[in-house]
Amino acid sequence: MPTYLELQQEAEWLAEIVPPSLKALALKLRAFYHVDASAIGSKGNNVHLRGYHRSRNWIQNSRYCTNRTYSVTETIGNRSGGDGDWICAMDITIPRDQLISMCQRLDKAVRTGQLEKVTEWYGNKDGDEIVDGYNNIADRVARSDSSHLWHAHISFDRGRANENHTDLYEILTGTGDDFMSALTDAQQQDLYRRVMNVDSFLYYGYVQGLEEIPAGTVRLGFGVGTATTAATPVVSTKLLKQISTAATIDVDELAALIVAKLPPGTLTAADVQAACEAAVRAVAADAATADG
Repeated sequence: MPTYLELQQEAEWLAEIVPPSLKALALKLRAFYHVDASAIGSKGNNVHLRGYHRSRNWIQNSRYCTNRTYSVTETIGNRSGGDGDWICAMDITIPRDQLISMCQRLDKAVRTGQLEKVTEWYGNKDGDEIVDGYNNIADRVARSDSSHLWHAHISFDRGRANENHTDLYEILTGTGDDFMSALTDAQQQDLYRRVMNVDSFLYYGYVQGLEEIPAGTVRLGFGVGTATTAATPVVSTKLLKQISTAATIDVDELAALIVAKLPPGTLTAADVQAACEAAVRAVAADAATADG
């Protein structure tokens, strides 16, 4: 393993930089999780002698690189995209319970095609002693060393590392655009209390006659954990905003209308589905009346 003094003799080491958008993402995540720069960052230490924690120029030219193909050959972006001095990875170390929830959201987003700019991730989404991960280029499960049981690693396509990462921030923090985020704190707490015995569910609204909304069934959803697990979005969807725009009603008004139609007492999935259907039908009827 080279010393820092040895590494600093090479121009490629000194030239490495973090893309501005990736740097901004790290700053926002540190503020959200209340951690310092040592917990969330991009530049690898002197143990990282290959991969996305190093720049493409360093990998191709440093005498200390241990793998000159990994992270610089797999995609067009990796081969020639972006700036050759960009470091294109991020490590995130946060409390274990938060890490597990974050990795669950990240894994789902990667597997469902929401984050094609992410080439791979490693971490812990099950709370066990087996490292989880996914190779998004090969589209298969991947594993890494045991350090990822307590920290998450995210690699970015080198041609896309400086894109806007608001979408990733929302996934990593669980603050995306979903039904629950449109409710007041009191409404959220009431729903959590009333459905805390339901592991998770989706509820559906049937929208007819609204412009810009596909015919048939559209889905708005949120998942609710047990009494000891915080609620997390199951479907981070923009349909609520689309419906509200088409029907000229504010998102918070539509969300409040759904809540108002919920019956008292402990809720079931059927209760929430019925309330959502009733609210969306009312919005559609109002829109049709206005158009007529």
